[in-house]
Amino acid sequence: MRLRSELQLTALVRLVGAMSLLSVLLMAAAADATTLVFNSAPAALDGKTVNGISNNGVIVGAFGTLARYDGYIYDNGTLTTVTFPGLPSGSSSQLLSINSAGIATGDYFNASSEETHGFIYHRNTNTFLTPVHSGAVFQAFNAINDQGLVAAPYYDSNLIAHSAIYNIATQTWTDLPDHGAFGTAVQAVNANGDAIVNYLDSAGNLHGAVYRNGVYIDYDYPNAKSTSLSMINSSGIIVGTWIDTNDAIHGLILDEELFSPSDSMGTFYSVDVPTARATILNHGLNDANQLVGYYAGATPGSGFKALSGTVVVAEPTSLLLTFLGLGGLLLCRPRRD
Repeated sequence: MRLRSELQLTALVRLVGAMSLLSVLLMAAAADATTLVFNSAPAALDGKTVNGISNNGVIVGAFGTLARYDGYIYDNGTLTTVTFPGLPSGSSSQLLSINSAGIATGDYFNASSEETHGFIYHRNTNTFLTPVHSGAVFQAFNAINDQGLVAAPYYDSNLIAHSAIYNIATQTWTDLPDHGAFGTAVQAVNANGDAIVNYLDSAGNLHGAVYRNGVYIDYDYPNAKSTSLSMINSSGIIVGTWIDTNDAIHGLILDEELFSPSDSMGTFYSVDVPTARATILNHGLNDANQLVGYYAGATPGSGFKALSGTVVVAEPTSLLLTFLGLGGLLLCRPRRD
């Protein structure tokens, strides 16, 4: 009997120790659920805006000056220029996103009309498409996913933004309900059909939201002056930018699956490159959690630098299962009489 009691006591001590360790690890995971590990960005992308990355690692963006810029595709070390055709002198164009099939989105600025319009570019056939929503005066195209669904905000005659999803295969539009007093602009839609939008409130402040199953869920970086969401992948990881009260621009990552509104920081992670004046994350996130973007150097006129990284998400659920299993083993040790 004494031996049995000692064994039971030993098992209890081990279980308490294991559960204490579990508590520590869970608190650590909750405190830093999402991080970014920086990688070496391709040197060829320095001096350029880095806007998007496909699931097979192809990168798109723009290069040039504010007065004149062109789009590019960067694939396995080769950079190819993409320019919207037929524009008058002084016009510009850029690429914003690309999917695994080589279909890209972008926009162009017409120097004569001083208007900006979106386009869809088929890399394999070198062709451009410019579909327009029936309610649009100005049509834009943001991120495209591997199902050929494009986030397609448009502006009506009163220059109020509305949101739609354009299906390339069927050439049809699916409208999203407005969300906000002065317009809603959809930025991306993932493989699960979840869309992210940005909208203005009645005071003119910018906010981000996710549209899922007919409902909008608002997300604002804590204490931010402005929050802009730009990309969501199939795992629910979101990237974007936020502006602080000193008007400094930062990147952001949000793990929506682990978000807790009761936590003042939730699972937001601020992306800041040391010495950078601004860090910009557009549509540069893929389903493998590869992230690309760019940042402005420490001094005005120092130009843009590319950034690259991998989003790393801690999994508290896995830790919980591991230690609950350990606790079960301790409780179920063979008993000696």
